[in-house]
Amino acid sequence: MPVTPDPTSPPLAVTFDFWDTLVQAPTAAATRAARRARLAGVLRRVAPDLADDHLDQALAAVRRRFDEYWTANTQFTGVEATALLLRDLGLADAGDQAWHDAAAAAFMGTDDPHLPDLTVNIEPTLRALRARDVRIGIICDVGLSPSTVLRSYLERHGVLGLFDHWSFSDEVGVYKPDPTIFEHALAGLGGIAPERAAHVGDLRRTDIAGARAFGMTAVRYAGSNDDAPDPAHAASEPAPADAPGEGDAAHATAPAPVGMAPSAAHEPEGHHVITDHADLLRVLGWT
Repeated sequence: MPVTPDPTSPPLAVTFDFWDTLVQAPTAAATRAARRARLAGVLRRVAPDLADDHLDQALAAVRRRFDEYWTANTQFTGVEATALLLRDLGLADAGDQAWHDAAAAAFMGTDDPHLPDLTVNIEPTLRALRARDVRIGIICDVGLSPSTVLRSYLERHGVLGLFDHWSFSDEVGVYKPDPTIFEHALAGLGGIAPERAAHVGDLRRTDIAGARAFGMTAVRYAGSNDDAPDPAHAASEPAPADAPGEGDAAHATAPAPVGMAPSAAHEPEGHHVITDHADLLRVLGWT
């Protein structure tokens, strides 16, 4: 049985999800277009006649595989995704090692100069928590771009140093809502008890369910992606074009027996729901 969060005093530690909590996730359409553009030039060095629709189909198959693995809490890294893509394109044995490395870098965006925006008011909120000596961490389900890329975004925004610890799924080995990743985070933040910690994230299936089950105060941030309860949502529905396209996407494209519906009516709600990070300190007990 999880312990109950302590409502009598503010938490000693706060952890944050990454996509659509710290950083604004690009849409599925934008993610797909950027990845396709990065890959096209590299792949056509060895396959000059590669058709656009063939590449699109292979990319869609990789995305479906990630959704299946994410739901099953089995790791599926960008390196594995690149290998699957090349296999589906018939290019697994093409090129030399340098070309394979370039294809992987293009797939994962390791050299992409694009910098996604921070979510509104997250930087002043992090600095306000630091001023109160609150320990700050990250608990992130990594998508098809590795944690090294995600940390680089925070570093380029000048906020990486505001975090005391991070727990990325490709380094911890599990996805949320597995308690292992929450345990890893609080251990790294100094062994803080769950009832004295809060987690902020946008997804009810992963962030809210995982934090509540672990005994943390769960805060759903709806200012970027509002994963509100929706009994009409079905996991078999295709992802809308403006759904988040990386990391913890709010809609999966896998069929209902495999896929998940983060907005399904049975998923838990947060102890608090905010649409502006500026409200976080207030709801957690600071006035």
